[in-house]
Amino acid sequence: FMNEAASTTGSGSAAAPTPEEPLPNLSHPKTIGKVIELALAEDLRGKKVLDLGAGKGAFCRRLTEAAAATRLDLSNVLVACDLYAKEIRTKNVQRMSADFSHPLPFRDGAFDTVVCVEVIEHVPNQIEFIAEVFRVLKPGGRAIFSTPNILNANGRIRFLTTGTWPLFDIMPYTDRTVVNVSGHIGPISLYYLFFFAKVAGFGRCNWYIDRTKRSAALIAPWIWLGYQLLRPIYTRRQKRQPWFAENKDAVAEMNRWQTLVGRTIILEAFKP
Repeated sequence: FMNEAASTTGSGSAAAPTPEEPLPNLSHPKTIGKVIELALAEDLRGKKVLDLGAGKGAFCRRLTEAAAATRLDLSNVLVACDLYAKEIRTKNVQRMSADFSHPLPFRDGAFDTVVCVEVIEHVPNQIEFIAEVFRVLKPGGRAIFSTPNILNANGRIRFLTTGTWPLFDIMPYTDRTVVNVSGHIGPISLYYLFFFAKVAGFGRCNWYIDRTKRSAALIAPWIWLGYQLLRPIYTRRQKRQPWFAENKDAVAEMNRWQTLVGRTIILEAFKP
């Protein structure tokens, strides 16, 4: 599945992973659980699966364990890819190194499923990254992206009052490591994730959340009420735009109840 030019750049010399080593979940367990549920909703037998932004391999480990519970062995089909591939500590997966600011080191149509859990907000060139995910998918394949939901009620109130989104704080431009802000450099809303996917060539898109955020649920009714009151004005203006029809489903998703209360947005996009 690798480009010939990239086949020697992997981390084959990395130390063997330690099976007993506990791995931290950098993403919320509910997020990982929902993505695993979606990933295993289709039969992965004989399918190639790519985990982009694998970190230390916590998602890969949980995915292989969940698959094993259904008598599905992913050891020969799962590829874990990260900038620091030597840090991946999950056994029985292929480990590959890649800088997501550049083209991915895989040939066209190499994978049936690509998973990106809490990755897109760390990538500076998001539209090119999504295009690369599209490229390495087979026709009929799917990508699963998750990212903090900046359009929930908390996010809207915070942006209204401070001009910044939750989990996306003011960043030090003199220190490019951005360690203090966890590397969150690119807030992306539900709509723009959808838009970039469509520009890349994806077809059908499904939306999910990982869980309801309680604090957002307390604020959401007021925002939802305001939206319902103002919706006729917005809808009338939008319908005058010739491209409204192709965007109407995503626009509706932006202000539905699930978006207002969800902690994390998950997009499942299918390659025609």
